[in-house]
Amino acid sequence: MREAWYDRHIAQLIEEWNEVYPIDYASFRTELWRAVQTIEPFAYGSIDQAADEDWLLFIDDDDWHAPWLVRALQKVPALIDFVWWPSVVIRWYGEPHFEPRWLYHGRIAPGSAGYAVRANAFHRLDAPTQEKIVYSHHSTPQVAEEAGLRVLYFGTPGAVQNLTPVSITAFIESNYRVPRLTKAHILAVLSLRLPEWIAIGCNRVAAILRRHV
Repeated sequence: MREAWYDRHIAQLIEEWNEVYPIDYASFRTELWRAVQTIEPFAYGSIDQAADEDWLLFIDDDDWHAPWLVRALQKVPALIDFVWWPSVVIRWYGEPHFEPRWLYHGRIAPGSAGYAVRANAFHRLDAPTQEKIVYSHHSTPQVAEEAGLRVLYFGTPGAVQNLTPVSITAFIESNYRVPRLTKAHILAVLSLRLPEWIAIGCNRVAAILRRHV
């Protein structure tokens, strides 16, 4: 199941967001999701639509994957059930920066967009383990191994955790306040030396942020 702290704080985040920004939380989140859909290299769909050999990738609606992952997952041997990779973090608030996720957490962790599981392997799992695979983002490799899945690790960052002020992570890191974004924050992110696939996404996110700060 989803972690309890999320449900405890999301209502407060939405209420404060609506007081800080001129666009309401739901509308902004929808704009962000539509923008990310244009750069996400994998098709969106439901678990029920997947063929047995397909890869399931679970992702938040404001994050995206690297294009190289599409080809890389196609090449994974059929005997592998689960693949994971490090994510990178873009923070648009505070001191905006781009970093490999492990530098922040002190350990390599996949994050919400940092893993894939074959559909047939996922369907073999019991319901509690399926929930852990979907929601226990940082410990999914351990969950997969404990469930007997055959696991492979890609060492190259393959996803972005896109932390805008609408994010629950931003809310918690800002001492349970909605961070106020400025145009200087946006410029600071766009001035970073970013890989092309990350820069393309950041420019589309920045276009939305500029309209509402």
